[in-house]
Amino acid sequence: MYFSSWLVIVKDCSHSIEKRSISWADDATTFDTSFLTTLKTAVQIVWFPVKSFLGLAAASKNTTNKHGKNIEAFYQDQASAYDSFRENFLHARGPMLTCIPTNKEGSGVWVDVGGGTARNLEFIPVDVIKHKFKKIYVVDISPSLLEVAKARVETQGLSDIVECVCCDFTDEKSVKKALPKFGTIDVVTFSYSLSMIPDKAKALDSACKLLKSAGKGTLAVADFFEYSSREHLLQYPIQWLRWLESRAHKHWFKCDGVNLLTDKVFEDMIEGNGKLPGPMEKQFEEKFRGSVPLFPILRPYQGFCLFQKK
Repeated sequence: MYFSSWLVIVKDCSHSIEKRSISWADDATTFDTSFLTTLKTAVQIVWFPVKSFLGLAAASKNTTNKHGKNIEAFYQDQASAYDSFRENFLHARGPMLTCIPTNKEGSGVWVDVGGGTARNLEFIPVDVIKHKFKKIYVVDISPSLLEVAKARVETQGLSDIVECVCCDFTDEKSVKKALPKFGTIDVVTFSYSLSMIPDKAKALDSACKLLKSAGKGTLAVADFFEYSSREHLLQYPIQWLRWLESRAHKHWFKCDGVNLLTDKVFEDMIEGNGKLPGPMEKQFEEKFRGSVPLFPILRPYQGFCLFQKK
């Protein structure tokens, strides 16, 4: 192999590198991570498809559309324990949030799509948020999750910067009404939310339209993937076994409304085909297999990608 070193002059760059955090709390824990709480949430996740099939799922508070009702029905009973189970499950979230740029001028605007409980914001220290972001929008279609987000934001005195928005990100009219005008956003993130959105093309369309152009707007996606682009390098029969495993993961996740991503999801956005306001340029991608709490046999692919408008 070849080793190399790179020197980059960043004094004229509009972005700055800032410290990141694990949690806003001093003890790095803002939620109950006990085994019993994790087990309870895991049972709720596994039991939900059965309840839905038997017609036992609780009525949803969300009345916007079918997708909103399904999401709210899934999360309203586990909103308070939402983070405890997923903290050791969503392995690509931290690295993605470490890579998103912050504006040197301190006027950054960030839209976190599917931000839920606002846990994603905790990966950036409170003082950095106050100095580097003019506005942050936590967008979700579940009112129950946003209630947790509002409480978390108010505790840190960030209510003047962070706004919790309940809307369908695939509905352009709702996006225009609830969020700033198109072409004014510095960062749009999907942290394990794009795989739960039925119409991924419309969600990416909204994200691309919101972002600033000419390389000033960044789109970041962390999520579960159906497979790795490097699977073809594996030797037989490992390649065949991984294919079977990916099919099992696909069906297992689908029971909870999660449709694993593939590279095809981003093709039109990158190439500028169809109605998407591309082309977008992929700047970085990393995929790996990650463990699942209480289910060690499951190691689905996950990772994150960064894009910018050309």
